[in-house]
Amino acid sequence: MKQLNNVLLTGILAFIAGAVIASGNLKVNISEGNVGEAVVEVSNVIESHFEMEVRNENDNIIYYKRVQEPSTTVVNTYDFSALSNGEYTFTVSLDKEMNKTTLEVKNGDV
Repeated sequence: MKQLNNVLLTGILAFIAGAVIASGNLKVNISEGNVGEAVVEVSNVIESHFEMEVRNENDNIIYYKRVQEPSTTVVNTYDFSALSNGEYTFTVSLDKEMNKTTLEVKNGDV
C-alpha cells in the first residue's frame, strides 16, 4: 500500500511539473533600435515554431512570419519607418500561448 501511494504521488508530481513546463514560457522583449526600428527577442524554454505578425488598426496583416526551424530564441529587427502613423499590434504565437503588444508609429518612429 505504501509503495502504491509513492507511485501515485510521483505520478501526480510528474504531471504537475509537465503542466508547468508546457505553459507560461513564452517571453517577448521589444526594445528600441535605430530610428524607426524595433528589436524583438522571442524566447521559450523548449524549441518551438514561433509565429509572428503585425496588424494595422484595420486588423489587416502587414507582416507575417513562421519560424521554420524549431528554436528557443529568435531575434529580429523590424523597420517600421515606412509605415503610416497609427497603432499596430505585434503578436507572437506559440501553440496555445500568445503575446500581443501594441506599437505606435508616429512620423516614422516607433
